[in-house]
Amino acid sequence: MGRGSLGRPETVGHAPTVSPVECPHCGTLGEGSGTLYCCAGCETAAAIIHGAGLARYYEERDALPPRPDRSSVRWDSVPATVRGDGTCEVALSIDGLRCASCVWVTERVLEKTPGVLAATVSYATGRAKVRWDPTQTGLGRVAGRIAALGYRPRLEAARAHRDRDLLMRLGVSAFAMANVMMFSAALYAGWFGTMDARFVTLFQWLSLALATPVAVWCSAR
Repeated sequence: MGRGSLGRPETVGHAPTVSPVECPHCGTLGEGSGTLYCCAGCETAAAIIHGAGLARYYEERDALPPRPDRSSVRWDSVPATVRGDGTCEVALSIDGLRCASCVWVTERVLEKTPGVLAATVSYATGRAKVRWDPTQTGLGRVAGRIAALGYRPRLEAARAHRDRDLLMRLGVSAFAMANVMMFSAALYAGWFGTMDARFVTLFQWLSLALATPVAVWCSAR
């Protein structure tokens, strides 16, 4: 090792390489060493899971959860069903459940939330039913616990609106597909016949007009 003109040591060779490290919660790659969470949300989610005594979720899961994202819904202002015993109940749809372990950890975290009396989560439908004591907790805390794990709670009404939107897109796509196939069959048949060039151009433009909304709107997320 030599010295530079200012008397400081000169390093020889390459800088040490930094290996990518996976976030222990969502698997996002980052640079560092040891246990490194990609964001405060993942660190909070891990703390909730470990604090509830559910750490085996990380060993048994089959898929990585999405990164936690704060919901903009004001859950405390959402009306819930009030039962005869004074408890409240609500049905939710949960997006992002990717394996049975996701369902298990979400259900157990809800059950261990102070004030929650019962919670069931279905992996087949992604729906949850939660009952709680309004004197101890509220829907905002319940939904916040789900969102903190990386999953996205929604009201059943929002799910119904989303389903109607998807059905409409499917219907438009099916209508466009049938007509584009009809025009394409005519064009293929025209190769062996005497179809005028003006009709070829017309069918091509009609196919483009039908395919455009399918590509732009029907396939949009």
